[in-house]
Amino acid sequence: MIRQLPSDCLEEIFEYLEQDRITLHSCLLVNRLWCESSVRILWRNIWDYTNITNTKLKQRISNKILNTLIKFLSNETKENLRKNEILIPIIRTKTPIFNYPSFCKVISIREILHIIVCNNKFYKTKKNLKEKYNLLTKEIIKIFMKEITTLNNLTYYWEEKDYWDWNNYYNKNIPTFKTFSEIKSLKDLSELRCSTNIPSEFFYQLSNICYNIKLISIDFSIEISEGLKELIHVQQNLKYFYITSRNSSGYINYENITNSLTTKHMNNLIKLKICGKKNEGSLPPINRFLNLKEINLLFFKDDEKLLKKFHQVNYFQLQILKLSFKSLQVELLIKFLEKNGKNLIQLYISYHDNTYDPLNLSIAKYCPNLKSLHSPFIKDEIETLKIIFINCQKLESINILCGSLYLKENDLLNIVSKYSPKNFHELKLRNCLDSKILLIDLESFFINWMNRVPRKSLLLIITKGHHNINSLEDKKENFELIEKYQKLGIIKFKKFNDEFDEFIYYDNNYYYRKEVIFF
Repeated sequence: MIRQLPSDCLEEIFEYLEQDRITLHSCLLVNRLWCESSVRILWRNIWDYTNITNTKLKQRISNKILNTLIKFLSNETKENLRKNEILIPIIRTKTPIFNYPSFCKVISIREILHIIVCNNKFYKTKKNLKEKYNLLTKEIIKIFMKEITTLNNLTYYWEEKDYWDWNNYYNKNIPTFKTFSEIKSLKDLSELRCSTNIPSEFFYQLSNICYNIKLISIDFSIEISEGLKELIHVQQNLKYFYITSRNSSGYINYENITNSLTTKHMNNLIKLKICGKKNEGSLPPINRFLNLKEINLLFFKDDEKLLKKFHQVNYFQLQILKLSFKSLQVELLIKFLEKNGKNLIQLYISYHDNTYDPLNLSIAKYCPNLKSLHSPFIKDEIETLKIIFINCQKLESINILCGSLYLKENDLLNIVSKYSPKNFHELKLRNCLDSKILLIDLESFFINWMNRVPRKSLLLIITKGHHNINSLEDKKENFELIEKYQKLGIIKFKKFNDEFDEFIYYDNNYYYRKEVIFF
């Protein structure tokens, strides 16, 4: 006789499957106990499906989520929506088995609005579409706010690349509630993603409820709500602060926001991420946050002032550094690495200077504990890469450009197979021009990797910056060879058709690279 595992044991097991949603879905079909345990985890963050690349599958999941939520609307609400020409389907099924919204720990206003916009069958005419979207969004939000007991993560703004002209409208008209301060589920909020142009009322209300937000991620707009500064100021344990500008100018005026950081959070902040085209006004006070573990800066224009501001600072806890500029002041960065490179485990450098400089040799000298590296190597730096492998014995992953002014594929693979450290297991290649590697050289690399001691499967990730470029695996014979060694367990293979560094994305899953986050 097979005994049923207790529910608490099942729940603990299912927690390990949180990221394996396919397996969790299969658990729904075993029996009611398994279903109840797994459905709670599946609905904890129902928006996880947004990283699916299959458009039809993604749309099907989106429709199912919306149809499920509609079942929780009252008859009175449904009738009111129909009066406003929103064709809510008459669902004749029984009441749902579970109170699905109550399981949610994550609310994304952006994703709610996204599934509503994508389900065009609900709208009788295109007249007053914005108002219809907003009305239905408000009712869906009410469901969550009524049923959720504890909310951990809130995304409270609208930002969608296909609807740029609507963003300002929705951010100013996101549904709020007069009784917002009475919603107990918000008191344990730990992550907030928002825009600077959300009405101040929202931020002031949150300021009276939420004091322990650990992560605040801001999409920068020209308008800055006064309430946002107050919300930042009242936090007691803010650790992660991200700000990104995607407007046409890309300007960020930090002064009004970062003043709230420096007066209260200098010692608490451990991760700072700033992305924009250029700054105006006062620079962010990077040099005052001495306990940072991660610094992530992206500017599409030259901004040597930022490096001058913090290159002489000792960050004793810094482990991750990501910098991307149009032109980088290499000598300032080298000075920074001399002071802070020893503790770095992840280094991402991107800039558009194809002339030789001593930066990579400095990385080999000052960053012996690196586990992950992205840095441009020009074609004459193959020996420098060898030195990095020899000096950085903890290196596990490297991201390399190939072709044109950069390293030749054959030279790169030869160095990787011979000199990469024993724990190295991830190689990311991006072809700048058509791949020139020969089949015999590619197979030689796989054979050499197979004979390494200790043997470790290599994750080979191929990306290309333009669809017209033929990368390594585009040749039929190369792809067949890759498949052969993948079946043998020598390599694991992933391919991406375009290259947008995760580094430039906002800290929100919708903008991450599909299926994988490189860093």
